[in-house]
Amino acid sequence: MVSVIMLTYNRESWIEKMISDILGQSFPDFEFIIVNNGSTDGTGVLLSKFAGADSRIRVITLERAQTIGRGRNVGLRHAAGEFVAYVDDDDRVSEDFLGFLVDLQKECNADIAMCGADEKLNGRWGPQCMFEDKYILSGREAVTELLKRERIRAGTPAKLFRKTLLEKFPFDEEARSEDIHTMYKYFAEADKVILHGLPKYHFIRHGRNNSIFTSDFSKLTPEMLEEYLEVYRERADYLTEKYPEDKE
Repeated sequence: MVSVIMLTYNRESWIEKMISDILGQSFPDFEFIIVNNGSTDGTGVLLSKFAGADSRIRVITLERAQTIGRGRNVGLRHAAGEFVAYVDDDDRVSEDFLGFLVDLQKECNADIAMCGADEKLNGRWGPQCMFEDKYILSGREAVTELLKRERIRAGTPAKLFRKTLLEKFPFDEEARSEDIHTMYKYFAEADKVILHGLPKYHFIRHGRNNSIFTSDFSKLTPEMLEEYLEVYRERADYLTEKYPEDKE
C-alpha cells in the first residue's frame, strides 16, 4: 500500500538509524525504496547489507550525485505503492509513523495525510508544526494553511501522498530546494487533506542539512533567496489562475 522513499548521499554514519526506524514500523505493508545518490563512502555497502536482510528494501544506485529533485523522481518511478511517504536519511521517525498516517488517510479517503513533527537543533528539541487537534480540509483550505506556515510546512517529510498526485507534478530537477516548487500544487490539487499534529516525525538539524538555512538564517545565500523569490512569483501566478475569485 505504501512506498517509503529515501534519498541518501555519503551518510554512512547516519543511515542505519533511519533504516532501522522504517524496518521497525508497526505498520508492515510497505516497500522501502532507497536511492543511493552516487555515494563515495561506505553507504553502498551498508545498503547492500540491509537489502540482503529484508526483502522490503529496494536500492536504486545512481552512478553520480544528482540533485535531490532528480533523485526523488527516480525513486517515485520505481514506487509500486498507492501512497508515498518521503523520509530524510538523517532524521528519525516514531514506531507508529506509517500506521498513524495510513489511519488518517483512511479516515476520510484523503489525498494527503500529515502528522506533526519536532526538531532537534543545537542539542535541544522544539516543536515543528505540532498541535493537538485534527483537521479535514479541502485543497483550497490546505493551501491557505500552507501559506500561514503554522500547521503545514513545505517539506516533503511527515506527509503521506497519493502517488498519482506526485506523478502529476514531478520535482524540479535543477532546483536546490525542490519541494517549494511543488508542495503548493499538491495541496491545491488535492480533494481532501487531513492533519493531526502529533509528533511522529523527528527532524535532526546539523551543519550538513540541505535545508539548514530554514533554521539558521546565517546559512541563507543570495542564490537561495533568489530561488525562493522566483518560486513565490510562480506560486502567486498559479494560485491566482486556479482560484481567480481570491485574486484580491
